[in-house]
Amino acid sequence: MTNEKNLTIVIVILVAVILVLAGMLFGAGKKQVPADSGGNSGQIIGGEKDEHGCLGPAGYSWCQAKQKCLRVWEEPCEDKAAPQQTCGVENCHGLDIQCGINPPGACTMMYQVGDKCLKYAKCEIKNGQCQQTINPQFEQCKACAEKCESISKNDSVKVFECEAACN
Repeated sequence: MTNEKNLTIVIVILVAVILVLAGMLFGAGKKQVPADSGGNSGQIIGGEKDEHGCLGPAGYSWCQAKQKCLRVWEEPCEDKAAPQQTCGVENCHGLDIQCGINPPGACTMMYQVGDKCLKYAKCEIKNGQCQQTINPQFEQCKACAEKCESISKNDSVKVFECEAACN
């Protein structure tokens, strides 16, 4: 019984040693590639690198702002030093222009007096704040639309007909 136990232990050790040696032997035959600027670990994934050396099949793309290859889901490609601030007209209707950092992507179909003039309204960042820029076309259109409102207060059809003639 003792000989059988010793034989079993020797066989288990022998099998373990064979497995370790086989793993080392087959592992030594794999080609390793040095890590690239995109942080590739050196494993061969397949595909070719782009003109910046980024490995596209592994998900790397060139980030101009950071001047390196990166995976955008791991690290956003944006320049933290100079954040872009949006500045635009926030209101969709009317003549009282509101400038801000949240201009609408789309406006409702509802029409109000002065909406025609909004195409001339401009906002820009001045002294670090989003402000309306004086635009002579907007001012002229606004004055005309306000005149139409004062002339035809009780008749919305006449107000819109008058406004249609405003430039």
